[in-house]
Amino acid sequence: MTSAVTHALDGPRARWTAAGLWMVLLWWLSSRPVLPGPDLPFLDKAEHGAAYAVLAMLLARALLPVRALASRPIAERWSLIILACTLYGVFDELHQAFVPGRFPDAWDVAADAGGALAAALVLGAARRPRV
Repeated sequence: MTSAVTHALDGPRARWTAAGLWMVLLWWLSSRPVLPGPDLPFLDKAEHGAAYAVLAMLLARALLPVRALASRPIAERWSLIILACTLYGVFDELHQAFVPGRFPDAWDVAADAGGALAAALVLGAARRPRV
């Protein structure tokens, strides 16, 4: 029974669901004309970076175990994850062009890519064997 529950909570479907739900949350937040919270310089970029670092981690949990990618070098797999996060950030910023009170910002995309890259570097370093 325990292995069935573990598989249901940590299996491929659960991993993809978690990444998909996070993407839906990001899309929903960018659909809001105004987001709550203080309007401090650079806080917006830090929030973008953190949100897309989480997305990169969730996509890594979903993608890294995929057999079709398992033979590829880890740097190539992480590059794919960073590219996916960056493209999602681009589409999200374009989407904001149609939200009253919001506008697309290339610096937000840069923060998204930076957050995904930071997650890749941190998780990549954590997975390396210690010498």
